[in-house]
Amino acid sequence: MEEGLISPCLFGLFRPAIYLTPAALETEERTRHVIAHESTHARHLDPLWALLFLLPPPVKVTAQTTIASTARAPRAVHRV
Repeated sequence: MEEGLISPCLFGLFRPAIYLTPAALETEERTRHVIAHESTHARHLDPLWALLFLLPPPVKVTAQTTIASTARAPRAVHRV
């Protein structure tokens, strides 16, 4: 049980843990419901999806962007 949380949550990527609030422990029925709900997040690998969502999107490389970036690149200096 965590006093500072505003709602129950699942936290952790490799060994996720369910953190409960005092309100989640008020009745046995509510506790079962909250644990079932947070367990569903774990089964659906939601912590992994959340991590992937935070990563920058992959850069789409096309022939046009390659040509454009090559045209802007500084020319090599050949020393004699």
